[in-house]
Amino acid sequence: EALKQAKAEAEANKVRGDGLAAELEARGEELREANEAVKRANTDLEYIKANAIKESHAAAQRQAQALEALKQEDDALLALRTQQWTDQLALLQSSAEQVETELKAQVG
Repeated sequence: EALKQAKAEAEANKVRGDGLAAELEARGEELREANEAVKRANTDLEYIKANAIKESHAAAQRQAQALEALKQEDDALLALRTQQWTDQLALLQSSAEQVETELKAQVG
């Protein structure tokens, strides 16, 4: 009788052990799937980060190009204004010399 009981307990323990092993296997599979999901999410984050850095660099480069274009435009406008002022000064000097010549002719 004790042998039967021991066999029955051993069988029950085997069934419980098989059930626990199956449960552990199922949980292990869940953990593997979760780990793969985390890896995919990390890969996605790295991709997003790399694109954000790339876009940031591109935006900074566009900004630098725009600033350079504005500087060149400012330089061109300054050169134009300088030439206009130089031309106007030459015209005023010429007019002053002409007035001076006329005054000398009238006085002289």
